[in-house]
Amino acid sequence: GVVAAMLRIRELEDHARRSRFAPVDLAKIAADACELHRPIAEDRGIDLVCTIAPVPPFDGDDSLLIEALSNLIDNAMKFGPANGRVAVDLRRDGHHAVLSVTDDGAGVPVSDRLLVTQRFYRGSHEVDGVGLGLSLVKAIADLHGCTLAFASDRSCVSLVFALDPDTDKRLRH
Repeated sequence: GVVAAMLRIRELEDHARRSRFAPVDLAKIAADACELHRPIAEDRGIDLVCTIAPVPPFDGDDSLLIEALSNLIDNAMKFGPANGRVAVDLRRDGHHAVLSVTDDGAGVPVSDRLLVTQRFYRGSHEVDGVGLGLSLVKAIADLHGCTLAFASDRSCVSLVFALDPDTDKRLRH
């Protein structure tokens, strides 16, 4: 699994997957990821709340984007408190779509934010993993021209997508 993840990250860094880009419905990706994680959340006593607003299509690879979001949800369920809450939120913010995952935990300390996106870095050794999840999310975000952002005031990680203004104008008419 570790070798496969490393090869996947390398492939993403080389931008080899851009040829598969097509218009992606971020609302569907968010809904599918929530549906996929709901049984796991229920088993762990976690309240998974999904608030999904429609946003214009975004050129990307839907399987990679759902993988990135799944990693963020999985991290929130692992690192947030037992019987806590995990919120997935898709909203429009001007010419951006913002896909956020928030939990009731302490969040990633400011001093670790650059480190957690590096391969094999693990901020906590109390939770299983090898430290590839957020580096994979970062590689997927970079491939898509997105920003991976950590909130300063709570445990929230977001993928920020720049929307194509021309596509947006066509959708409004």
